[in-house]
Amino acid sequence: MQTITIEVKDDYLDNTLEILHGLKDIMIDEISVTCNNVIDSNEKKSFMKLSNNRLEKIWNNEEDAIYDKYLD
Repeated sequence: MQTITIEVKDDYLDNTLEILHGLKDIMIDEISVTCNNVIDSNEKKSFMKLSNNRLEKIWNNEEDAIYDKYLD
């Protein structure tokens, strides 16, 4: 058995998988998809720092307080 690695643009992933699934019964034993979009940890931390305050205003408000008892 041999392994082939194919890098596919995000826009074409569904089409590529459809083609490969068509071949699966004939000649392919296994298909797996790996995402290589690695986000730098500093970039991730910066994004979280910017968004946390805004998200808290949305999630922690009086309107949703009635549902808080169900979260425990």
